[in-house]
Amino acid sequence: MKYFLRKNYPEVDKGFCFDTIRLKKKSLYPNLKKEGFYPRILEDEISFSINEATSFKDCKDIINICNKIDMLKCSCFVPDKITVFHVTEELFREKFLKIKESLKGLKSYKRDDNFLNQEIFKEKKSETWMMRYINHLGDKDYSLVSGMIPLGSCTMKLNSASQLEPLSWSELMNKHPYTEEMPRGYKMMINKVSSYLLNLTDMKKISYQSNSGAMGEYTGLLCIKKYHSYNNESYRNLILIPESAHGTNFTSAILAGMKILKYNDKLGLSDFKKIVEDNKEKLAGIMITYPNTYGIFDENIKEITNLIHKNGGLVYMDGANMNAQTGWTSPGSCGADVCHLNIHKTFCIPHGGGGPGLGPICVNEKLEKFLPSNNLTDKNYFESDTIGMITSSNYSSASLLAIPYIYFKTTGLEGQREATLSALLASNYLKKKLEPYYNIYMENKLGLVGHEFIIDLNNFKDLGIKDKDIAKRLIDYNFHPPTMSWPVPNSLMIEPTESENLEELDRFVEAMISIYKEIEEVRLGHYSLENNVLKNSPHSLKDLENWNFDYSLEKAFFPLPDLKEKKHWPTHSRIDDIYGDKNLKLKSLI
Repeated sequence: MKYFLRKNYPEVDKGFCFDTIRLKKKSLYPNLKKEGFYPRILEDEISFSINEATSFKDCKDIINICNKIDMLKCSCFVPDKITVFHVTEELFREKFLKIKESLKGLKSYKRDDNFLNQEIFKEKKSETWMMRYINHLGDKDYSLVSGMIPLGSCTMKLNSASQLEPLSWSELMNKHPYTEEMPRGYKMMINKVSSYLLNLTDMKKISYQSNSGAMGEYTGLLCIKKYHSYNNESYRNLILIPESAHGTNFTSAILAGMKILKYNDKLGLSDFKKIVEDNKEKLAGIMITYPNTYGIFDENIKEITNLIHKNGGLVYMDGANMNAQTGWTSPGSCGADVCHLNIHKTFCIPHGGGGPGLGPICVNEKLEKFLPSNNLTDKNYFESDTIGMITSSNYSSASLLAIPYIYFKTTGLEGQREATLSALLASNYLKKKLEPYYNIYMENKLGLVGHEFIIDLNNFKDLGIKDKDIAKRLIDYNFHPPTMSWPVPNSLMIEPTESENLEELDRFVEAMISIYKEIEEVRLGHYSLENNVLKNSPHSLKDLENWNFDYSLEKAFFPLPDLKEKKHWPTHSRIDDIYGDKNLKLKSLI
């Protein structure tokens, strides 16, 4: 493209570029837009980003639109010289191949590492072969297709097919919401989702710039920091965080330049009040999760938030546990000034695994003027009180908003309330069924928990049975392990969500009771502390090659009858933890 554009626009950089061309001709934008092309506008420039999805025809059309405009303005235009300005697809392809060939001789532009050189990337593949290969990889993975994933604080719930379907639509995926004039459909979708989220959080304004919940924490704390600075109280830089908080809370506070004062969750209100009042001169605020990470709704949440406000601080509410709030209470009604929302937890987008993600923050009227902005779209950016830009796009991974949009449209407020209630009921059902066998770490005065609960396994330490042993054994029972050793060491945190029916909940209960009986067999001396069905789990088909265990194949592979009908087979047996060997030397890790 640069080669042909330089014929009319010599100011185009002559050097090699990666994927972006910048052209100092803002006047070209209306004509390009008319033909369905939306370049980015940068002051007096327009910018094109080209990738593997850009066709030769697209490139040819953009070149001819730009050159045609210039021709019409040229007083010395000669009709028989049109070949200088007009580019055919064949001509573009010919030049493309020549440049591609010339690049082969430029060693500085070639990879020198062993990138994608394994045999599988070199073989020719049919669609049939590829389909089977991908399905084979899928069979190795445990997903919600296989059964319940009871990871506490992760909220692994259903991402329904109807919600995910729009992500295959070209109208959604190939329209960038960051264009000069946002497509009307995008604008409507974003506004509708914003309305739903603000209503559910009881907040005033929302920002989508943050790409994850952790980034949302950071952004929210920057807003709190800017609020105190705006009020000439920059010395307020102390943030209170409970011991049970997600690790990202502490990291976000440090990155935002805050000082941290950690306190015990079990602290009485009078002791908590003393901590707040002793530090009121430098108090910036508190980061609190509701319900807390132990799965308990703090009964005095409003007293806590009022106390922080009374002493000059603001309240940040971690949105990780919104699945226990939605439709029944809200961060705003609890007294929070800002909260983030994990859209992948409560509002159904798949977990990012590194991206793309969404972690919007919602704020009340105290903080709305400080929300992130964008210096390319906000004309008053440099005169405003914004904290600045957290990411380059105002709407983060905007296409993913189609998922919560359909979720809200199909469920409505009543559906949201029912989902929350179902999650709470499922959690308490499991807790009640399992408490005769396992120690429940914490419950409220009515003997209830929130949407998740913690099993303390320290009473099995004398047998050498730890959380990882029960977690690995659950794989044999066709379950993904719960969250291990957090926020309580040697524990399992269990969150069933509203997606699981009674049959699946009972299957989990039956598995956990069966595992308890296996632990008792070790206690009674039927199996040794070192060689038992828990310590050797999970059992894979590879174990059959060299079976040397003191129990039957049926006990290992089919401890419950229904596993003979539906069984997820792990590829490998247990792999030793990196610190499993007490004699392991640090140098062996390097």
